[in-house]
Amino acid sequence: MAKKLEEIKEEECPYELPEGWKWEKLGKCVNLSANKTELFLDSTKYVGLENIEKDTGIIKYEIGAELKSIKNVFVEGQILYGKLRPYLNKHGIAKFKGVCSTDILVFSANNDVSNKWVDYYFNMPSFISYAISNSTGINLPRVNSKSILSYVIPIPPKETQQKIVDIIESLFAKFDIAQEKVEQVLAESENRRSAILHNAFSGKLTEKWRKENNVSFDSWCIDKLKNFDIEIIDGDRGKNYPKKEEFSNKGECVFLNAKNVTKKGFSFSEVQFISKEKDDLLRKGKLVRGDIVLTTRGTIGNIALYDDVIPYNNMRINSGMVIYRCGDTLYKPFLINLYRSKYIIDQINEMQTGSAQPQLPIKIMNELELCLPTLLEQKEIVRLLDKFLSVEDKVKSTCQNTLEAIATMRKSILAKAFLGELCS
Repeated sequence: MAKKLEEIKEEECPYELPEGWKWEKLGKCVNLSANKTELFLDSTKYVGLENIEKDTGIIKYEIGAELKSIKNVFVEGQILYGKLRPYLNKHGIAKFKGVCSTDILVFSANNDVSNKWVDYYFNMPSFISYAISNSTGINLPRVNSKSILSYVIPIPPKETQQKIVDIIESLFAKFDIAQEKVEQVLAESENRRSAILHNAFSGKLTEKWRKENNVSFDSWCIDKLKNFDIEIIDGDRGKNYPKKEEFSNKGECVFLNAKNVTKKGFSFSEVQFISKEKDDLLRKGKLVRGDIVLTTRGTIGNIALYDDVIPYNNMRINSGMVIYRCGDTLYKPFLINLYRSKYIIDQINEMQTGSAQPQLPIKIMNELELCLPTLLEQKEIVRLLDKFLSVEDKVKSTCQNTLEAIATMRKSILAKAFLGELCS
């Protein structure tokens, strides 16, 4: 085992280090800046926690912000570490001088330690877990500087640190290029998806079909929701609405909550139930097979179809949703795709009320403009959407898997770096 300082206990050393390395407490490696100010210029660069990107080390800034309270001062090259919500892993090395929130700690490494070495170590899962477990506060957890400075990290000789940092940066630069290309493909896929949906609901996607079937675009009906054969059913809001203690993780009737209706449809990873007796007291919001559920409060516009695939026979919506019960002139998968398109999303964003908790009351919802072709063309549009969007789904899945692989490789490189396996 490498030689340790007297104040570091045996149990504080996680693993054996290469020869010449040693375990040091962060307090011996870095200095915590106490430089603060209340005097600001219009050109002062300010960094808040919102200006540090999660996990990336990218630090942005604001200029001319209305700064009033005391702020920490930093200079180029110092490490900025966000102590609020440490699970967000917000930190990086400043490339400019300025002031920052007092929820950001400012560190400078001593002469024997590289700032980059310490900053890279802040990305280690073991350090992030330590910061999280040593934070206090429920809604706004913070880790204090004393806990951070008590953490032990491996320190090789200064020249070895530099060699390893150079290797990390070289490899990460290649990962950055690969990640940028993957993200570009992902963005292009999202743009194609939007274009496909736009073409579907503007009539372009089925131009050839209409020509082959001698159908005119004049057959499309563009009108307000209230003029279509759609019954809108609200959730119950009366005195019998379930209280918190009346919900359970088992029962006879599913009582849907916001987590159950997502952008992709129903999700039942977390399900709450009410008793049959309680369900019988409620007057509205009972689902029947074939109903469509739309969220109308908080996250507005998530939509799902209660078809035969859903494993629950008794379901009821809460007061933040509505049921669409459609007539025979409307193909339900068409309506669901329509509501996931920019055509409807833009209208919802324009019409919704409230700021803290957006809502889409039925009276306002009824003014949404729908575009409906004939039933046969609706089915053809859904067929084509399934065909084209499935391709984009595969592209998206491949890109996401690749990004996850890149993130895993970054972690692997860092693990090897701090085990001394990157530089012999």
